[in-house]
Amino acid sequence: MEINSVITLEDDLVCDLLDKVEYNNENFFLAEILEDEKPTGKYAILKETKENEDYYMEKVTDANLLLEVLKLYTEKFAKLVGNITVEELLD
Repeated sequence: MEINSVITLEDDLVCDLLDKVEYNNENFFLAEILEDEKPTGKYAILKETKENEDYYMEKVTDANLLLEVLKLYTEKFAKLVGNITVEELLD
């Protein structure tokens, strides 16, 4: 799966894939839930699973796993935002 892709899960939940991290050799995506092709401000963490040559996504519901993956996103975005200066944003 690719970032900036819109996907539909088996339960007809439509999601925009915003970012990807790896945890325990598995890919996880931060996704925004869409309604009528518009952002809702609601988010989910999705786990990518490969079966044979096909890839599937499922919503993560395990609280401990969610905490671990959210820690990775917090670290990733803190590094990104920490390097941005006001001057860069004003250019």
